[in-house]
Amino acid sequence: MSNRKIEDLRKKIDEIDEKLVESTYERARFVLEVGDIKKTEKLEFSFSSREREILERLAARNKGPFPQDTLRAVYREILSSSLSLERPLTLRISGPAPRSPTWPECSSSPCRPIPAVESIRDVFVEVEHGRFDYGVCP
Repeated sequence: MSNRKIEDLRKKIDEIDEKLVESTYERARFVLEVGDIKKTEKLEFSFSSREREILERLAARNKGPFPQDTLRAVYREILSSSLSLERPLTLRISGPAPRSPTWPECSSSPCRPIPAVESIRDVFVEVEHGRFDYGVCP
């Protein structure tokens, strides 16, 4: 009896997973449209205020059982992936590119170009001025 119940529950979970995947595809299509509009109209690709707005709205709707931090982590991944659809991610590395220990992993990354800055502080200045996105190379 319990094995049958588990199978039934797993089937329902699988159906929900299918709906989630479809929903992420649908979301991605809208994100691509937003990116096209921004590109065509030469609008800024600023994202931090929109990300904050989305995360706050979703946190307010969270009734559990996932903790807020878990929901936030899941959506940060979705939002980060969505932003990379709107426009290619640009990363900065600290130090001269060829001598940086991170250069070998990043130089073949799909998130190029990777201009170097002089220091870690400069990386934060670049972020603050919206000149590149946060993230790491895969």
